[in-house]
Amino acid sequence: MQTIGPQKDSTAWVIQTWAAFILSVSMTSFGIVNLPVDNWLTLPRL
Repeated sequence: MQTIGPQKDSTAWVIQTWAAFILSVSMTSFGIVNLPVDNWLTLPRL
């Protein structure tokens, strides 16, 4: 029986995974920043 070593992730998969992660974090942050909230809930400007 022939043993198979660990498989490597392809470059395309790594790029797609990082792009999806960065896009999801940035869109979630954008949505949180632009939530329609009352003035008492917004952060004070320095």
